[in-house]
Amino acid sequence: MQLVAYLDKDKFFPPSSFVKEVIVCLRDFSSRPVFAKEDLPDLYAEAQRRGQQLLLECDLLFNSEELERASAELLELESNTDCLRILDTGLARLLVEQIRSLQIDLMVNWGNHNSEGLLGWNEAFGSAIRRLILSPEISHSMLDGFIKKIPRQVEIPVLGALQVFYSRRLLLSEGKDDVQALASSEESAHKNFPFYQNKRGTFMDHVRDLGILDDVVNSFQGEQVWGRIDLRGRPSEVLWPLLERFWESRSAEDWLTFKEQYTRALFKGYFRQNKSSSLFRKLKNEHLEKQHDGFVGEVIDYTKKEYIVIKQPVWGHHLCEADWIEFLTPEGKKIGGRVRDLHKLNGHVLKDSEHENYFVMKAVKGAIVKSQLYFTKREEAPVVSSPS
Repeated sequence: MQLVAYLDKDKFFPPSSFVKEVIVCLRDFSSRPVFAKEDLPDLYAEAQRRGQQLLLECDLLFNSEELERASAELLELESNTDCLRILDTGLARLLVEQIRSLQIDLMVNWGNHNSEGLLGWNEAFGSAIRRLILSPEISHSMLDGFIKKIPRQVEIPVLGALQVFYSRRLLLSEGKDDVQALASSEESAHKNFPFYQNKRGTFMDHVRDLGILDDVVNSFQGEQVWGRIDLRGRPSEVLWPLLERFWESRSAEDWLTFKEQYTRALFKGYFRQNKSSSLFRKLKNEHLEKQHDGFVGEVIDYTKKEYIVIKQPVWGHHLCEADWIEFLTPEGKKIGGRVRDLHKLNGHVLKDSEHENYFVMKAVKGAIVKSQLYFTKREEAPVVSSPS
């Protein structure tokens, strides 16, 4: 395996002893711009002096009106780079049509998960493709299969920030550039997803950084497979020497030392196994197949501190006002409570939920969507004797 890495704004070049290529991200062409166009000649000269290739990345999508201008600007910059990395296939086509000798790294990391599709891109661009940049959701076994079938270099992310969302729309603040925010969702157990927006769109990273370099460092020999490192925004002056030591030793101790100095939590992503659903566990309830006696139904809607809506199967246990109940959340947490304000969707008060496909009741704290509802016990109203 060979390594390629992003340059950060401090212009700190990674060690050339084991990082053979560096990636530059310019304003107007990158989701995370670091440099201006004017910086490119000096960066290229420094890369040449160090014996590293300099790659210019354009990981944005363009509409028809923007395409030719983007192509023209990139061609002006191309003389100060060794290769262009392009996401927009329309832009890639324009570039290779104008310079027949041009080679590009094609970013097929959104939505290409099979060798047939990758071979299709390889056939469409032919010798113009130097490398195919693959999805971060490619597993180890899938990558093994691609290497055998695809006659090109391939690249995977191995360390650093992992982008999981991109929209051309400006979702954080209309018309504003360089907006950053942290976002959370009731549908995810994870919090504080990093969002950032520039005039080209809105982007989201995973809450944790990817860290599989220790897994792949000995898995792939030769120059067909490349690993990408992204230490932008991390203490690169501290981390690069530690990475160099690990690369030379390949030891678990040196990797652990590196991880201890890393400023964010690392995870293995999807390389060993597909955990794509783990981000959004609340979208499903893994306990659905474990229903037992007393099952009433499932929470399909709720408004905090106000009401919840229950979908009740025909065989579900029916409820009455003041029944004791228990909710089982998607995470397996049990929450007790009582039935209050039982009524139909149209607002009519219910004596019990029998024969109802859907019913509404007062919210119980923590009973979120996809929670299961169970009946636990019913207390009969005490008999009040009339005075003699």
